[in-house]
Amino acid sequence: MKPLRILLLCLTALAPLIARAANIEEGKIADTGQGYSVSAVYPVFREPGLVVVNRTIRAFVETLIEPFVEEQDTPLADAEKALDMPAASLDIAYDEPFITGTYVLIAFNGYAYGGGAHGMPVMEPLLIDRTNGERLPPERLFKPGAPWTEALASHCLEQLGQRDDLASDSDWLRAGTEARPENYRLLYPGPDGLTVVFPPYAVAPYAAGPQEVLIPYSRLAGILDPALFAP
Repeated sequence: MKPLRILLLCLTALAPLIARAANIEEGKIADTGQGYSVSAVYPVFREPGLVVVNRTIRAFVETLIEPFVEEQDTPLADAEKALDMPAASLDIAYDEPFITGTYVLIAFNGYAYGGGAHGMPVMEPLLIDRTNGERLPPERLFKPGAPWTEALASHCLEQLGQRDDLASDSDWLRAGTEARPENYRLLYPGPDGLTVVFPPYAVAPYAAGPQEVLIPYSRLAGILDPALFAP
């Protein structure tokens, strides 16, 4: 049987695991300071086979909060507050976790405002190995040594270049989709393929909003790590 067909059959076999609702409670972190507020919620798994990921989830949320709070405590932030600007705020939520036999994906979202004309959306995928509860970096989705950034860059440039609101600035688009790991930090493996997300300013002006590219697994079968995507 060809490798591509094997991979597709494996993904199909995962469907019951994905569809089954996990036993999840909700953890919360709230903080307020002079001129700022923080509100974050995150999943806490109670299912025995998933509790191993809880510590990593909590630690990850804390890493999203800490830089924001530190920035608000700087002298520059204090000077901006004196200008009667709106209070800074950080709100973090999450989508329904995506669970397979080998990993858990939690897509954190929200909004961060630290001053200025506008804030920025929070878009942070957390991919966790179910066997040990450790966070998996983006490159872990692929075979060791595979040219994964080049593959993603090719697909993303092709698809984004067909969008009318992005095609007008080809230099910006090419720079944002260049085959560099920092351009492909936001990866979301889901039931239909791998979604690549580009935040505002990455490939287009802020007004264009975040950009998403869904790449079917069939187009990545040669470079995906079979150990991670096995049933």
